[in-house]
Amino acid sequence: MIKSVLQLTVVVTALLLAVCCQSQERNLNVAKSESAATAVARHAELGVWGVDLSARKESIKDGDNFFEYANGTWLDTFEIPADKSIYGAITLLSDRSPDQTKASSMI
Repeated sequence: MIKSVLQLTVVVTALLLAVCCQSQERNLNVAKSESAATAVARHAELGVWGVDLSARKESIKDGDNFFEYANGTWLDTFEIPADKSIYGAITLLSDRSPDQTKASSMI
């Protein structure tokens, strides 16, 4: 009984040490990737909080037509690319993601 408890303790200790070493290695990798993430964050696509407030049309009262108020300027100025049937923030980010992924993996 004591022998099996001792063996179990040795195995658990070895596993904990292995996890700690991996954790330290991950922390180093995170520190390296933080500089890449900081560079990407500086060039936010959709504003600081993920919402582009410049798309609003403030000449429309939000209570009269909220969709026109929230999107009016964008609707008036944006043109959907000829090769797309729909285009919005998700499509824009989806189109740019492969380039950003390549750029961040090179850092």
